[in-house]
Amino acid sequence: NESPLQHTPPQQTLPKPIQNGGTQ
Repeated sequence: NESPLQHTPPQQTLPKPIQNGGTQ
């Protein structure tokens, strides 16, 4: 695991729009 950030997407940006919107 040299750069886990590049491999794994930002988890803070995914749950953010879901909790903010909550329409989908």
